[in-house]
Amino acid sequence: MRGVLGLVFGSVIFIYLISVFLLKHPFFQIREIKIDGLYREELARIEKDIHSLGRGIIFIPESSLFQLINERLSNRFESLNIYRNFSMQGITIQITLQRRKALSVVKIDGKRFLMDGKGILFLDEHQKPKKTLSLYSEGVLKAFKEKLIDLLGQGNSVKVYRDKVIVNVYKRKFILPPLEDVNEEKIRLMKKLLKLYPNAKIFDIRYEDFILLNER
Repeated sequence: MRGVLGLVFGSVIFIYLISVFLLKHPFFQIREIKIDGLYREELARIEKDIHSLGRGIIFIPESSLFQLINERLSNRFESLNIYRNFSMQGITIQITLQRRKALSVVKIDGKRFLMDGKGILFLDEHQKPKKTLSLYSEGVLKAFKEKLIDLLGQGNSVKVYRDKVIVNVYKRKFILPPLEDVNEEKIRLMKKLLKLYPNAKIFDIRYEDFILLNER
């Protein structure tokens, strides 16, 4: 019995020594970590998080690292890819981040965000889109995301009130019914009126039976 225990104990020590030796071998050492898609100050904000992962960065799933970085940097990235290269000189890890592209500034209850073409809110001090969207609550965006993106495609500013929607097409203004009543027909009408009345400044299309125009 002692012989068996000695053999097992000796095997455990042998396996442990091999494991320690392998882990110290350059093949299992992180030689370099490269991160593309970040500004210098952004890198400084996540540097501690990356270092705290230690060897875990060799095995961490892309989705987990993506979530970690987006939590630190206000959801400003839409994708992350990790490429790991193993060689006798060590492990090189390449992390590539793809930044969300801002469609507009979004103002909700005094707070300011950016929104991409999918209706996702984020913050990014390096982007300054020309379009603006003003909402009286965040629930409006959740309920009418696609419709709001369509309206932003028509003009440079959209303001949503409880009883109406105002769309500015640069120096021309459209007054539409409440957002829940805005449909594709209204959006097509906006395009048509812009061509038919090039001198009109204000188009009130809230009503079914008539349109109000102001050419001053």
